[in-house]
Amino acid sequence: REARPRPQRREGGKRVVDRGRGRAAAQAWVLLAWLVLVLFVHARYGDAPAATRHDARFWNGEVSLHFLNILGRYAAPPVGAHWFAPSAPCVAPPAQPCVRDAAAGRPGSAVVASARLGGDAVYTSFPPGAMVLASPVVLPLAQATGLPPLVVLRAGNLLLALLVARLLLRALDRLLAPALPGRALLLVAGCMPLLASVEVLHSHHVSMWSHQVLQPFLAALLLLALGPMRTRRAACLGVLAAIACWVEWAAFIACIALLAIVIVRSPTGQRWRNGAAFGGPALCGGRALLGYYAFLLGSPGARGWLAGLERYASALQDRLAARSVLDVRHDAGDWLQSLAQSWLTWMLAAMALLAAELWHRRARPRATSVAMAAAARDPGRAERWAAAFALCVLPLYANVLLFEHAIVYTFDRLKWGFTFALLLAFLGERLVAAYGPRAA
Repeated sequence: REARPRPQRREGGKRVVDRGRGRAAAQAWVLLAWLVLVLFVHARYGDAPAATRHDARFWNGEVSLHFLNILGRYAAPPVGAHWFAPSAPCVAPPAQPCVRDAAAGRPGSAVVASARLGGDAVYTSFPPGAMVLASPVVLPLAQATGLPPLVVLRAGNLLLALLVARLLLRALDRLLAPALPGRALLLVAGCMPLLASVEVLHSHHVSMWSHQVLQPFLAALLLLALGPMRTRRAACLGVLAAIACWVEWAAFIACIALLAIVIVRSPTGQRWRNGAAFGGPALCGGRALLGYYAFLLGSPGARGWLAGLERYASALQDRLAARSVLDVRHDAGDWLQSLAQSWLTWMLAAMALLAAELWHRRARPRATSVAMAAAARDPGRAERWAAAFALCVLPLYANVLLFEHAIVYTFDRLKWGFTFALLLAFLGERLVAAYGPRAA
């Protein structure tokens, strides 16, 4: 079969495939898909969770109210009265921040009374980064527009889903073969798990917590990690990872994958320099978070800070025991069922593509296609795919580590969307290339 002419441009006197037109078309289709899904979610579930028809998929709506209550605490001056400490779990309106909690100090509650804040409660289960980033936007915008804060929060949450899909599309654009037939369609299909899935439509609408805010950070880290690994890029990755560590715990696991990616993908003479450029900011971000909680839970002086760090570590240890596999109320069957509830459609799609790939290998010999022959001349292609899978798969260990949390709180499973997106793009590329025009 003859290959369909691809959009081309001249570069250095040679004709090369122009990926810009295909990427622009894919971005337009992703935006259109997002708009359609937003209209569907608003029309069907805009009154959640008030309507009686809402089922178990709309659990966790209370976390959005907790999120807004924390923003209400941040809105009360002065800063020294709260130091951006997360409030105890509470569903009261933002005007009534829950700064006191009877569960403070109880093992497993993750709520600790802070002497520095006059005995007010500090929620230690998650870092405060997501709430700090949202504090200058949500409540001031709600006040300026007259909209309820929950409506503004949901609108911002839906915009986060669009941002994640756009960043993922750019990352997939760096992974897929440039001359692949139907490349724009495959780019759009790769983004669909992070737009049109049960979990995304739920967690980017009804519930709002740190995990939704982490999603664009993971997408941006993926996009940066796939580019040429220079020292400046490694430093940018380190700064972004340091901020992500203040958003959600899975970012600490992602830092391990990122450090390996930076070292492996750097030129031979720059590996350790680039590793230091990434590791320095990332390590500072993690240590700063520990110092922040030591400051909140301790007292003035070195011994006071050490005591605060000890209280923080003790609270985290108790919370980890309550959220881990040590929880006797759930088993592996519950975990698998919860994963299927969130991602069954895309799990089946990935398995179908894998079965088709295996059948094709067995049924007919694989001839090198034009697209894959051109892609094979790129020495870093396999390395980029390996880096992408490492960065997207390794943070999933957080769902194993926090076994109970991943079952009870559906938004903890959002991270799986990146893995399914990569699987669809990788297997789809191989199948499209297998039936595409053959190289001479």
